[in-house]
Amino acid sequence: MERVNLVHRWSMHPLWRLSVVTALAFLLVSCGRAPTATESAQQFFNLVFTGKTQEAHDSASFAFQAEQNARLFDQTARERGLIGAKSLTIEPVSEDAKEAKLKANVTTAGNQQLTYNVTMQKDGKKWRVFSITVPKGAARVQKEFTVVGKGAAFHDAGAQPVPDEQSIQQLVQKTMTSFNDAVRRRSFTDFYKSVSVSGQGH
Repeated sequence: MERVNLVHRWSMHPLWRLSVVTALAFLLVSCGRAPTATESAQQFFNLVFTGKTQEAHDSASFAFQAEQNARLFDQTARERGLIGAKSLTIEPVSEDAKEAKLKANVTTAGNQQLTYNVTMQKDGKKWRVFSITVPKGAARVQKEFTVVGKGAAFHDAGAQPVPDEQSIQQLVQKTMTSFNDAVRRRSFTDFYKSVSVSGQGH
């Protein structure tokens, strides 16, 4: 009974009430702004770490999605031990109005330390993952999250599963929207970046 009374008295303390009001105000302000590039990257990796690779893949830029489908993305994440990873730290490297470069340090489920260079791109008011690469000099494939350097089967369209109708429609819509935007701005620089590596060679 005394413990309950102590809690009740403390809950009526002005400092406690001020702390609660301040916390609520902070939450309301936070809800009114879009996540930063670092926060968006954090959200992306948290989805991967908890096994929600499809959601992470869907939240990334069209260019990232074009590099590999959700199934192969999930496979790579599992092979690297990112599912169930223990910790993540993200360090900002550079940022302008359209692009942000970050360094992500991951402790995998197997206690392996991995470092990734993460590029974020601004899509309207949202920051999306554009690419995830391994720093030069690392004893790993530099672009793990891409079809590049992963063998002929990854490049063979016949070896890949056919996307469902909804996925095809979404990809077509995204491509046409990006293409129309390039025509309107009379610049195909961003559109070229969104094209798959194999497509850029044509």
